[in-house]
Amino acid sequence: MKLKYFLIGGLGFMLIGGILAVSSYKFGTLKSFTWDNGPKLIDMAQDFQIIPSTEKIKKIIIHAEHQQVQITRGLDFEVETSYEKAYKPQVSVDGQTLSIEANAKERNVWISLEDNTPSITLTIPKDLSLSEIKIEGDDSYFGLTELASEKITTKTYGGTLLLDSIEGKSAKIEDMQGNVTINHSTIQKMAVTGRNSRFYLEDLTHKQSAFEVENSSIDLFSKNELGLDIQLSGSSTVTKDNENLALKTVLDGKDNLKITGYDSNVNIYHEEENMEDY
Repeated sequence: MKLKYFLIGGLGFMLIGGILAVSSYKFGTLKSFTWDNGPKLIDMAQDFQIIPSTEKIKKIIIHAEHQQVQITRGLDFEVETSYEKAYKPQVSVDGQTLSIEANAKERNVWISLEDNTPSITLTIPKDLSLSEIKIEGDDSYFGLTELASEKITTKTYGGTLLLDSIEGKSAKIEDMQGNVTINHSTIQKMAVTGRNSRFYLEDLTHKQSAFEVENSSIDLFSKNELGLDIQLSGSSTVTKDNENLALKTVLDGKDNLKITGYDSNVNIYHEEENMEDY
């Protein structure tokens, strides 16, 4: 009997979804729907904004929740956003600072007939070097590619941070329960903290950096011998090319990287064939 009611309820949901889908096509638009005490339309919109060169932007501040954020190089200074109409991002310029506030609502999409991912694409002119990039957000993707900034500050929770081909003097990175990847970048000094986080570092050039981690993992990929000072405790492990090392290990090499942590894993890969496998 319970199974009968369950099947009837499921067919009802499917019928409602079909009606909504047909209705959206009838009005000439593709829509998506979520379930929040009943079916609700996800009404998306897009904006495109050009920042005039007269603004002389030197600093970028972005706060985002449940967003996909991409910052990359291009010809002009542009901000492109896709958002649910009830949660329009706020873009403002104050002096030489560009600020973006984008806080979407977490939702379970029931029926999707269009791309309903809230997103921000920020394009920066190729010849522009910034003084600071400041990123903060929860459950979001932040992708920074081919950028130059004297200072980089990030504070993320439960999302993904990608720094690819970045040049900078200093970086302060704080993460909880997320994934952080730093590839092909030159950052002179880094201060990184992580809790329940995963870090991937490949082809990173720096002079002095420090990691403080708890219940986290760090994978280091390099063609050169790294200068490492590793001080771990608790249920931690340290491996170099899949061979176990002591929890307190000092290795001489090109760079100066200090790692301290508790209940964490550090994996070091030097051989080229290992790098191709990961």
